[in-house]
Amino acid sequence: MLRKLSVLSALLAMGLAHGQVARTFLSKAEVDQEFSGKTQTFKHLASGNLIKWDMRSGGRMYWNNMRNANIGANGAAKWSVRDDGALCVVFPDDSGCNFYFRDGTTLMRVNAQNPDGQPNAEVLKIE
Repeated sequence: MLRKLSVLSALLAMGLAHGQVARTFLSKAEVDQEFSGKTQTFKHLASGNLIKWDMRSGGRMYWNNMRNANIGANGAAKWSVRDDGALCVVFPDDSGCNFYFRDGTTLMRVNAQNPDGQPNAEVLKIE
């Protein structure tokens, strides 16, 4: 029993208890390979919206927010990958960068400004 408590204390001190595991973010090469020239569909976790990003090689992206029974917003943006692996997107009225990591077999996304924070999206499909 004392040994179990010591192990649990060590895990808590490292922040690894209750399913919280250190994240390993995809590298620049992995992000390029995973997304360049492909379409990703992800679920935005705060809104529940399904969003598609058609990420063309060369940095052009077309997006579709499929909210309200598939009636949503569409547009174009530019994307790039930083050396640290963060995928950055510049929209006409907004911009931001995200890191990607695997939670088991699920590919998740988190804001690059707060990489230890809550994920903001779950990638559902890459085609």
